Amino acid sequence: MRFKGFDLEELNSGFHDLLLSIKNADSDIDLAIANSIWYKLGYKVKEDFIERNRKYFDSEVNEIDFAAPEAVDTINGWIEEETRGKIDKMLSEIPADAVMYLINAIYFKGNWTYQFDEVLTSDDDFYLLDGTTKKVPMMSQEEEFLYYNGDNFSVTRLPYGQEKMVMYIILPDEGVNLDSVIESLDTDRWKDILESFSSKQVYISMPKYKMEYGIKLLNDVLAKLGMEIAFGSGADFSGISPDIFISKVLHKAVIEVNEKRVLEIIEYRAELEKWGISLEDLAKVSPRKESLREHYKKVARVIVKNSDILNILLQTKRLPV
Repeated sequence: MRFKGFDLEELNSGFHDLLLSIKNADSDIDLAIANSIWYKLGYKVKEDFIERNRKYFDSEVNEIDFAAPEAVDTINGWIEEETRGKIDKMLSEIPADAVMYLINAIYFKGNWTYQFDEVLTSDDDFYLLDGTTKKVPMMSQEEEFLYYNGDNFSVTRLPYGQEKMVMYIILPDEGVNLDSVIESLDTDRWKDILESFSSKQVYISMPKYKMEYGIKLLNDVLAKLGMEIAFGSGADFSGISPDIFISKVLHKAVIEVNEKRVLEIIEYRAELEKWGISLEDLAKVSPRKESLREHYKKVARVIVKNSDILNILLQTKRLPV
């Protein structure tokens, strides 16, 4: 992303205000966003990077001995605490080349504005993507919701708390592939959909479930989003420390949906390593000194907005309107 006319401090201040507005949007919703930085004992990290993260992102910063037996447990303990015990053992070992971890944890617990009656929950058919069915606990209710009916799918809006935050549920028409619907939803079309919602009486039936999305490597996903330079020799994180790159980005999520609320916990971990040979050392042995320096001056300024979308195929009965 490029933000013309904004300097770094303005951007950080803007993101800080945005985070505050999200966390304080609804007193009926429990939302916690925690950030931490862990770097190797004795490793030199630029002080202004540390101070910006403390000031604008409320980051906890820790310098610890990565070789110590308790280092893994210390970092996992922070993750477990910030996810209210829902995610633990995210880190199994610390590689010898690792110099820093950037960790983000999000905890969300939102009560439905219009809760489902537990008495009405019963086992019913849930339609899988391959067309087969499976018996699962299905919650149901009839209520007036904001609703959109498109060419080959419909969307229902289920609010939490004071309706400052919502869940959008997408239901493809019979015979329509869900992936094709998701691929068609670019920014402009989604904006049009939001502007086309109208209030309808809707009967909705959706599964009650708890799901854990295991630890997944996101390197390839982020590379496709334009971050490939961050994982290779062209990485320039000199604002943090020289000669480092991202070796891996890992993600884990837990989500629970029931008649009363939605609970969602997400954790991201970026591992940074130092090149085995520094830029200065490379320059000394390379006959192409100037071109090498120019190559390493490429700057990766990437702001990533990554969301995992849970696509649920819902059994929905529409009432006459």
